[in-house]
Amino acid sequence: MNYKIAVIGDPGNTRLNGSTWPYSDKGWKYYVSTAAAQQAVSELARSYGTDLINLGDITYITGASTLWEDNTGRYINDFMAPYPAPKMLEEPYRQAVGEKIWPYDTYDYPNGYPNPTDGGPGGSKDGVNRHWPTPGNHDYGLRIDYAEGNVSTGPARGTEYWANYYQYPGEPAGPSATAVPQPFVDYFGWLNDPSLVNNSESINIGLVDATGNSGIYYSAEIGERSNGQPLYEIFSIDTQRLAINAGYYGLTNGYGASFTEPTQNYDKSQRNVAYNPAAKFQRGTDSAAILTDNPKNGQQQLKWLEKALADSEAKWKIIIGHQPVYSSGKWGKTQPDDHMSNPWLQKFLDALPKNSFHAYYNGHSHYYQRVLEGNNKGIGRGIPFITLGNSGRSLYPINQTKYGDNVYDPSTAGMNATSYNNIVGSEQLPSAPTTVGVSAGYYSYYTKYPENTVEKDGVTTGAYGWGFGAGQLDAYDHHLLMNYGQTDVDDPAIVDNLNRISRNGDLKGWNNLTVSDWKPELEQGMSTVEAMEQTAQISVTLNPKGKISSVDVINGGMGYMASKNGTHKVDFEIRGNDAFNENNTNNPNQFAIATLKFKDGSLHKASMKNGGKGYLFALQAMQQTNEQPTESSKATIPINASMLE
Repeated sequence: MNYKIAVIGDPGNTRLNGSTWPYSDKGWKYYVSTAAAQQAVSELARSYGTDLINLGDITYITGASTLWEDNTGRYINDFMAPYPAPKMLEEPYRQAVGEKIWPYDTYDYPNGYPNPTDGGPGGSKDGVNRHWPTPGNHDYGLRIDYAEGNVSTGPARGTEYWANYYQYPGEPAGPSATAVPQPFVDYFGWLNDPSLVNNSESINIGLVDATGNSGIYYSAEIGERSNGQPLYEIFSIDTQRLAINAGYYGLTNGYGASFTEPTQNYDKSQRNVAYNPAAKFQRGTDSAAILTDNPKNGQQQLKWLEKALADSEAKWKIIIGHQPVYSSGKWGKTQPDDHMSNPWLQKFLDALPKNSFHAYYNGHSHYYQRVLEGNNKGIGRGIPFITLGNSGRSLYPINQTKYGDNVYDPSTAGMNATSYNNIVGSEQLPSAPTTVGVSAGYYSYYTKYPENTVEKDGVTTGAYGWGFGAGQLDAYDHHLLMNYGQTDVDDPAIVDNLNRISRNGDLKGWNNLTVSDWKPELEQGMSTVEAMEQTAQISVTLNPKGKISSVDVINGGMGYMASKNGTHKVDFEIRGNDAFNENNTNNPNQFAIATLKFKDGSLHKASMKNGGKGYLFALQAMQQTNEQPTESSKATIPINASMLE
């Protein structure tokens, strides 16, 4: 019999910078909420497998318990046991049980979020854990100098402070400042105590070090062969700890004080690119980890992995980690970082006996890329190395390596084999890694007048498109299928209200509308500019009191309200306000409402019906600051049932 496992990576978070605002807009697009994409991908993953592999960066701005709940428990708790985890009721997440002092704290132990499949109690129905996470850089969080958005690192403050939060701009957010990756360990309670789940005998814990010094790694047997032996064994390694060992991240003590200054560029002289976790440890050499009080941690992790692989009776052995082994990813303008091929990780896996595993999956880079080694000078010819990090977070472009191209020699101007080798030198394996599948935006440079001084970025779609997706492992006794698919992402302000049951009763004009009424008239092959000319767009003004004060039409678009002969008047919700308001009280569904008037298929007029409340943190996200919003900001909202379009 076969057994299917879904794979997701970098699902993102619903409240980056404290906002659930779902619309990307210009310079702050990387601060946009991805809740709609997470929802769509979680449904795709549920259709793909009985178990779920999660490739890291499971939440952003770690620390506040509600963020783990919103990003994980809300969408995929039916894979999880135990759920919810009681640790989040204790210090430092809360100063007292029952006291919710983080303004987004929706943590509701022992109830949790409802089961997303049937609305009943959350969590795995039979107490068997089927969610297998690996830690990423954002799951380490503050430990590596990540103090994003509304998270800072001072002492905790109580309810009275939050009631007057905006009187103290820039003050610390208190309970979010937990030492990390402690929240990762606390939220997935079976890591410290496998007896909490009914499949504890299938879990092999290598090490769980919540301080971030030595790593978090384990394996789990999944499925059963016809002979009773396991069908799969998943080996989760801590590549983030190895990345820190190589000097790719500055470390803090978990509360803001730096051990070292974070490196701000990717010059080889400032990174231990030659770090070799497989070499015999010698202090002061490339075999020693840095930024840790356990400089042997790489060798210790490798020793565990080698033994665990050798002892495994599973037919299919899959290694998962956060950073890529081979990837043509691009982050900076001209320099690679750990989004690209990582020599230290290549050396780690190359030290294993040949043919000891069958595939490697990673997240970290927000696209899909499948790579095979092109010769016998690497880890193992035929082993697929798969980057899958496009399961909800903002999408990334990559350097151009099309089907059959060597990953080390991208065709993107300004990033070729020469410039790449200037950074990593001869440290990478000479294995001719070859791209055999891409879903991403191919990155390109071009310059414009005057005198070629203005540099612009260009992106063209990869072979499989450029969207949000998930993978699937479909294993039998004698063969393993590896699939990848993408999903559309719907605007919840539209699709929720097309359904009479889930419709906001305050909205007028929705009877008998369909999805096609809310889509522009687009043609195959249109450029982005041409498509946006066909798309209706409104501009809304968010004011410092957390309301939307005005709305304007900035583009009428074409092809709307076809079932009404193109002419119709309808109310439109503006999603993205805060779950809790500044007084720390629940603020459900208090959306602003704009009335839209369409004529001949185009958006003709827009007016405010209700300014709503609770958009303070959306405004703060737009301003990319921890401080109190001091002025209004405008945001553009495209009118389209498909957010992916």
